[in-house]
Amino acid sequence: MPTRRGPKKYRRRITGASASATGGGLSSSLVRTDGAELQSLVDFIDARRAFFEDIALEVGDQVTKSVSEAREFARSTLSLVESEEAAEIAQEIQQACIEFLRAYNPPATPTNYPDPQLLANQLRALRTEVNRYVALALHLFGVSTPRNLDLSDVDVTARVMSDVWRNKP
Repeated sequence: MPTRRGPKKYRRRITGASASATGGGLSSSLVRTDGAELQSLVDFIDARRAFFEDIALEVGDQVTKSVSEAREFARSTLSLVESEEAAEIAQEIQQACIEFLRAYNPPATPTNYPDPQLLANQLRALRTEVNRYVALALHLFGVSTPRNLDLSDVDVTARVMSDVWRNKP
């Protein structure tokens, strides 16, 4: 039997019910699962160099653009998921992007260059936070392991967080 990579993509949602003297029925539709929505978010982040490229090679305005796009994607994912855990993962990724964009605000003038050390520090903090929640999505929703993101330092933390969430009342 072939193994499936990643989370189950669709599930049935009941959209209506009817009853009559001669019988009744249910109507349903296929909707994407929370795991599939989070897989799309992880794939999007994994394709953005700002989240894995060597920090010394990063260019501030390109990083800002990529992080802004990831923030928007996380925001749209937040509106598509139903479970509390999936919503929290998307929200935390969005919040990490917002915090980066607020902390690293490059000046508008071309003669005033942003501090490369500030970019490096803020990018490290962003990557750590995003990687933590990507690893959690792997453990909770079976999201496929990203190709580019380095999750080695957050894998154990994600397992602990996953166990805590599974044992919530």
